[in-house]
Amino acid sequence: MALFLKLFSTVLTGLFGVLALLVDYRDRQTNKIGKWGKVALAGVLVSSTVSLVTQGIDERQNQLEGARRAAEAEELKSKLARLADPLAPPDVYVNWALPKKIVGGDVFLASMKDLASSLGKSNSSASTKDYFISHKDVNGAPMDIDLTADSKYHPNKDAEPNLFALLNYPGVEVAIVRNPDDLKKMSEKFRQSGGRASIQGDYVFSVGYGNPNVNTGVSFNVGEQRIYSNVSGPVDARFIAKTGAVISMYDLAASSLVVKVSHTMVVNLDGNHATLQANRNAAAPAYFQLTANGRKYAIRQWDVTESANGFRMFSAGPLSDFTQEKDAERKREWNVSGQFPVPQTKE
Repeated sequence: MALFLKLFSTVLTGLFGVLALLVDYRDRQTNKIGKWGKVALAGVLVSSTVSLVTQGIDERQNQLEGARRAAEAEELKSKLARLADPLAPPDVYVNWALPKKIVGGDVFLASMKDLASSLGKSNSSASTKDYFISHKDVNGAPMDIDLTADSKYHPNKDAEPNLFALLNYPGVEVAIVRNPDDLKKMSEKFRQSGGRASIQGDYVFSVGYGNPNVNTGVSFNVGEQRIYSNVSGPVDARFIAKTGAVISMYDLAASSLVVKVSHTMVVNLDGNHATLQANRNAAAPAYFQLTANGRKYAIRQWDVTESANGFRMFSAGPLSDFTQEKDAERKREWNVSGQFPVPQTKE
């Protein structure tokens, strides 16, 4: 179209140029613009208009072409970024906050309260063969007491089987979701399914019981009078489900994270599985850290999706909002104030 208008404008200009050479554009008697002069003037106006229209079309086409090239350059940049920094199997650490009232856990909770009371308010021994104090307040009083692997304070399998299973078989299911719309759909599906639907995403894995490289731990927060259970370790590359949408750190930083407590069945549990399930459903991730390619994403606050029968999933993102530097700042604030965000447990 633009080419046709250019040719048309050129032909008109040439025709009226020739016309100006062949005819008199003024009446010789009146010295006014004559018939041919008016024709030439109309031709000039028409050719000028066509030329302006052609220029406008060219400008618009140039803008569209520039936008297309910019989009192609951005797409190429994205592809290069994905290829330059492929995502390696990450390491995960999650600290589950348990409800203050744990069904079947009264004896253990009482023993931890007695331990905290016996340590006094200051100058407590930092560690023994049964525990170590991971955080103290400004006066030296214990804030968090972590049990060692062979601690005598661990719950007894026979006396408190459900609590024993809760603390010794922790786990987390994790999904990394690239598209925010997919996260919304999954949340709605989870809610409608009664919470029994598996979480889905573009990079899905679990960390917990069954992996020999996974570590577990138990701690007691003195101020909250609350038990915490943590699980950490590398993700086994053989058991990562991928769609191809998350293959690099570039993708990871732009994605959202979904976590859910792993309802691992405990074989030969001398207790009630319904009680174990209820205790797990009441737990919430107080602190979650994902480490990949040397970079860390630390999350403490979540959006919660809960089904009618109490199953819950927790989401946060995009992950670029959660950096090691921001988390370090939160840690500095915590060391002064002695406060984490309130755990989203079901009390």
